[in-house]
Amino acid sequence: MDPSREGGLLAWQFENYPKGHRNRRNLALHAATAPLFIAGTCAVVLAPFASTWFLAFAVPAVVLPLVVQGRGHRLEANPPSPFQGPGDFAARLFVEQWVTFPRYVSSGGFARAWREAGAGSPLERSQVTSSAPPASASPAVESAQRRTVIVPAVKVRAVPVPDGGLAAATFPNVDYADAYAVGLPPGVTARTFTDAVFASSPRWVTALLALRNALVRPLGLIATRSPLERAAAPDDGGARIGIFPVLAEAGDEVLLGLDDRHLDFRLSVRVVDDGRERLGVVATLVRFHGLLGRAYFVPVRPAHRLIVPAMLRHGARSLAAARPVHADAG
Repeated sequence: MDPSREGGLLAWQFENYPKGHRNRRNLALHAATAPLFIAGTCAVVLAPFASTWFLAFAVPAVVLPLVVQGRGHRLEANPPSPFQGPGDFAARLFVEQWVTFPRYVSSGGFARAWREAGAGSPLERSQVTSSAPPASASPAVESAQRRTVIVPAVKVRAVPVPDGGLAAATFPNVDYADAYAVGLPPGVTARTFTDAVFASSPRWVTALLALRNALVRPLGLIATRSPLERAAAPDDGGARIGIFPVLAEAGDEVLLGLDDRHLDFRLSVRVVDDGRERLGVVATLVRFHGLLGRAYFVPVRPAHRLIVPAMLRHGARSLAAARPVHADAG
């Protein structure tokens, strides 16, 4: 064993991973393509039991991430360690996509690197200060024009899945569940919060979902249909928020979800007061349909843990920007 890899490949790669994954463009490229690679390797395994479509998808799904991530690493100040041969290349590649990158995301390392890469940018705190008032302006006008509009930093955190509510009776058995919470301005309702989070998404999330739809469209999943196809479906006449059907709404909770051939999912969106602040909580509950659902969710899970907090952060920022805090510039 290489003495520089004491503890094994898994420990060595994870320990050194943050050094070579600090550039935001590289991080975004990994987030978009690591799930694709996992899906491609799953397709290779499933092809003999499902369809030759899986093999047609598998080759580009495995090769494209190699090309894209290789270009992403050129943006980093610290390049990857040289490979020690074909076997080392294959081992490091599979371990990174299947274990190290998902672990990097779930441990908070990805989010931390993303924030640090954007330190000093307007992503965490945006300020808009007016130009200096004319010399003839009155003191009141001058004071108003010199105010700074501050959108506070937004922090999203993982929380236990709430008990009860509309989602409680959704499934008799749940195969996967998680929940995330974010602070909200006073007076925000569950419906307003749901609209802010799901009616629009960050552009990179929209692009990632479009990529997913294109790749798994041969499976005939409802979730990958275009808006026009969904509107034409005879069983799709209900209300929607963004791409998600609204299944129920009651007081402080909105329930979104969809039943598909590979899995069923529910998104429970709540607004609660914990005694200190008003929180928006989004819980995800998933029920798999056989091997297809479980295989599909393997690459989706790390992407889900990245996308949902990003959408909460995006929604909370839009709500905070609509109710900004003012402070004197001088």
